[in-house]
Formats: sequence, structure tokens, C-alpha cells
Amino acid sequence: MKYKRVQFIALILAVIALAGLGCKKADNANININSALGDNKNIAVSGSNKNISNTNASIGGQANANTANPQQANAASRGKSDVEKIARFFTEFFGSFSTDSNYGNVTGLKIYMTQNMQKWADGFVADAKKNKNNAAGYFGVTTKAVSVKTDSFSEEQGKAEVTVSCQRREATGTSTNARIYYQDMTVSFLKEKGVWKVNEAKWK
Repeated sequence: MKYKRVQFIALILAVIALAGLGCKKADNANININSALGDNKNIAVSGSNKNISNTNASIGGQANANTANPQQANAASRGKSDVEKIARFFTEFFGSFSTDSNYGNVTGLKIYMTQNMQKWADGFVADAKKNKNNAAGYFGVTTKAVSVKTDSFSEEQGKAEVTVSCQRREATGTSTNARIYYQDMTVSFLKEKGVWKVNEAKWK
């Protein structure tokens, strides 16, 4: 009888021991699961932060672009205003001359010309002086700009074209014997060393 009781007690202790091992395994499993969940949560949060950073970088880039655009627009506006002022002055000066002015209307504008147009001006004056008829009498023209219109303008390419509409007064023989007419001039610009210069001027 005593032997059976000992076996029974031993059996109960074995069951209790096995139950304890099962609980430890369950606890370990729960710990592993919680650890994995925690890692996944950290990964998700880390990924979200990266997206937020990218979003902020994108917004920052757009802000910089928006800041740059007004600056470019202002630079283009100033450049356009500059070429219109030069075109007005150039046309009035270039288009006003007389037989007594010794071609100062051309040589006096060389500072506003590109190197190519300066060469043209030198050749034009040389030919005009060579072919001048001193017996022809007085002849003079006065030019006044009425309006200025920009036909094309590119700050990036350094090119522009402006049309100047003019009123011209032409006198022959004497300064009082004059006629008035209207004529347009097209003034083409190029940028040389960052400065707008007249590259060509043509009467229409």
C-alpha cells in the first residue's frame, strides 16, 4: 500500500513539473511575440519618419523653387526694361543726322554696339566719307521715338529684339524746308560679357 502511495505522489509531482515547463514555454513564446511586435512597430515608425523627412524635403524644394522664380522674373523684367530704354535712345540718336554732323550719329553710338556692329560702323563711315558729295547742299533728319515694343526677349540666350516706332522730320536745302513722316526701326540685341549691346539696327 505504501509503495502505491509513493508512486501516486511521484506521478503528481511529474505532472506539476511538466505543467511548469509548459508555462515557461508559453511565457517565452509571448515574450518573443511581443518582441517581434515591438520591432515591427519600430520599423513602421522609422519608415514613417523617413516619409515625413522626404515630404519636408519636397516641400523645402518647392519653397526654394518658388523663391527662385520671382527672382528670375524680376531679372527678366529689368533686362527687358533696359533693352527698351537703350533701343529708344539708340534709334533717336542713330536716326538724327545732317550733312554737317560728320557721322557722329554712328560713331557716337559705338559704345552701345557689339564688336561686330562696331566693325560695320567703321566700314559704313569710311565708305560714306569716301563717297560724300560736298556740292549736294544741306540735308538733315531728326528722329523722335513714339513707342517701343519688345518683340522677343530671352535672358538665358542673351538675345532680344525691339521695334521702335518713330516720327521723323526731314529737311532739304534749309532746316525750314521739311517734311514729316513715320518709320519703324528694328533693333536687335546680344549680350556681350553680361551687358546688352545693339547687334543690328534696320529701318523698315
